[in-house]
Amino acid sequence: MQILSNHISALNLLANSIDSKNYASFWKAVRKQNNGKATKFAQVVDGCTGDDAIVKRWQQHFHQLYNTVDGDLTTKGTVLSRLHNIIQWVTRS
Repeated sequence: MQILSNHISALNLLANSIDSKNYASFWKAVRKQNNGKATKFAQVVDGCTGDDAIVKRWQQHFHQLYNTVDGDLTTKGTVLSRLHNIIQWVTRS
C-alpha cells in the first residue's frame, strides 16, 4: 500500500506542477521518477552497436527513405528516368 501511496503522491506532484505552469518543477520530477541512470542514447539500433555503426545505419535508413517513392520502393533515379522519357514523348507529339 505504501508503494501505491508514493506513486499517487508523485502523480499529484506532476499534476500540480503542470496546473501551476511550473514546468521546471514538472521536468525535475519526471527525471527523478524515471531511472536517473538511464542513458540518453541508444546502445543498439536495428542490430548495430557502437556510435559509427549506428550513425551508418541511420544514414542508410534516411537515404533509402528519401530516395524512394512510396508504395513500390522504386528508386528516385528510375522515377526521374521515366519522367524524362514521358516528357520527351509528349514534346515530340
